[in-house]
Amino acid sequence: MEFLNRHALASAWVALQSATDDSALQSDSQWSAIQLNMMCIEDPEQAWRVVVEIFELSSDPWVLENLGAGPVETLLSLHGQFALNAIESYMSEKKAFLGVLAHVWRDALSPEVAQGLMSLTKRR
Repeated sequence: MEFLNRHALASAWVALQSATDDSALQSDSQWSAIQLNMMCIEDPEQAWRVVVEIFELSSDPWVLENLGAGPVETLLSLHGQFALNAIESYMSEKKAFLGVLAHVWRDALSPEVAQGLMSLTKRR
């Protein structure tokens, strides 16, 4: 699947988080949620780069909560070891990403990935 520009996708996804139901903003940016979800399924490396872009674009607590409960959780559930490695590497420079991980529902993960995530968060 071919994906659009990472910055455009991340910006639209961030905008979607503040959109009200049935608004023009929601209508105009809904594609970004679909695109990022498909990317999480089909191209986890590219999806991870978008997650990082979103994290670096916004410090809004609602955006970061949805980032953890959405694409980060999806990456962990579908591509556990890849996601754990990417998160660990990124957090060596950006410890604040730990706040995003607080919104991942660990019950949605395999026991091994949940344990890896718990281990990773305890070290920080």
